Amino acid sequence: MHRSFELAVRERQYKISRSNLMAKEKSRRKVHLKEQRTLQTKEQRKVQSNERPPVQLGSMYHDIGIKAVAAATQQKEPDIGKRKTGENPMTDIKQVTNFAERNTNATREAFEQGGVEIQQNVSAALAKSRALNVKLIEMARANAEATFDLAHDIAAAKTPWDMAETLSTHANKQIELFNRQTRELVSSAQAAIPEGWV
Repeated sequence: MHRSFELAVRERQYKISRSNLMAKEKSRRKVHLKEQRTLQTKEQRKVQSNERPPVQLGSMYHDIGIKAVAAATQQKEPDIGKRKTGENPMTDIKQVTNFAERNTNATREAFEQGGVEIQQNVSAALAKSRALNVKLIEMARANAEATFDLAHDIAAAKTPWDMAETLSTHANKQIELFNRQTRELVSSAQAAIPEGWV
């Protein structure tokens, strides 16, 4: 009997050690899977960040670039390397210099004109955003006043029925106010978006 008890104890110890080993192996697998998922997620993010579409510039920047390229290509290119025999090589250098100066001047003019357009658009956007901020402050003030009115009416209520009626009336007014403010906010936000950005 003593021997069978020892066998039972050893068998129990074996089962416990085996279950401990299995639990350790299971947790090791979980950690390994979690690390793999993290690596896959990092790789996916890296791939996605590499596949991002190029940033789209506004139409005004696009137009400025087109104007600059058009101004540069309108000039007739000098005949470099097509010198006739007996011609002075300095005339080629003068032609190249003149060509470069004309293109530089045309590009500078297009850039300056685009700078003026950008300044006008930015100032218009700032004015519109100021109007939107004023509208938001007005809405916050109206909401605060409604809350103080509610607190005053609740304090003045004499019965629970008066309080319930006050709360119901306030809720209805707030819903109407919220709907009106939402419409005003949407229209103000749409007006604040510069043309060509949508």
